[in-house]
Amino acid sequence: MTRYDDLFDATSPGDSVFADKGALDQLAEPDEMVACDAQEQQLARLLNGLHEGYLPTSVLIHGPPGTG
Repeated sequence: MTRYDDLFDATSPGDSVFADKGALDQLAEPDEMVACDAQEQQLARLLNGLHEGYLPTSVLIHGPPGTG
């Protein structure tokens, strides 16, 4: 361990309200996407042909924070 590992271990709270802080990582991928089948189908139709080298339609994906 490095000096900083020891420092972080010594200062970390023992009674955190988080069971898994990794779940808050913005880049973490969920094990399963829930209730997005219709949106996945629509996006696949828009991007169809991309894997064959065709340029797809521009797509803008937006939504409230935390919705995926």
